[in-house]
Amino acid sequence: MHLTDQQGHDPEPNRPAPAHLSGRVVVLVSGLPGVGKSVLVDALAPRLGAAVASRDAARIGSTPGGPRGLTEAIAWRFAHRRLASAQRRAGLILEATVAQHLDAGRSVVVEAVAEPALRQRLRVVALDHDAGFVQLECVLSNRAEHYRRLGLRTEGERFWRTVVASIESGYQVPAECLSLDTSATPNEVADWALSLILSAR
Repeated sequence: MHLTDQQGHDPEPNRPAPAHLSGRVVVLVSGLPGVGKSVLVDALAPRLGAAVASRDAARIGSTPGGPRGLTEAIAWRFAHRRLASAQRRAGLILEATVAQHLDAGRSVVVEAVAEPALRQRLRVVALDHDAGFVQLECVLSNRAEHYRRLGLRTEGERFWRTVVASIESGYQVPAECLSLDTSATPNEVADWALSLILSAR
């Protein structure tokens, strides 16, 4: 298991896998926009020696440095046929990316606002590769802090509150998800996430 960036490059090819992790694992980090998924993924992947796969990166063609959240917002706010089709394609690209990393012997941390169908398909990909599958759900119990973070985004708080409200109305979190409150510092949340992953395995 090696650390790779979002484009699949391996900056530390000789990096050893953490001794406390045996076997590959797919970690799905999900949650509403603005709760801290990206920050958690960036802090957690090095701790696991894992690659990173993002649905937003897949949707915009894995453009280096591309926005993770903007396409997510557009797809959910203006969900007509063309964008729904793009979302499905992005899901297929994401699944293929996860499979490629697993084939290469890497664990993968996946970032996505994941509907039930995508969760199930990622689970199947993990099982097909004899890898573990752990779901982490990011939540931000402090609503004021959530709105503050949304306000830091380019499109502004009002836009993102509308997006979050539209997603929340039909958002389903499986009972087997491990919940993480992301109001703490990124390192604290990542350490907590790592302990949950290890206990789940």
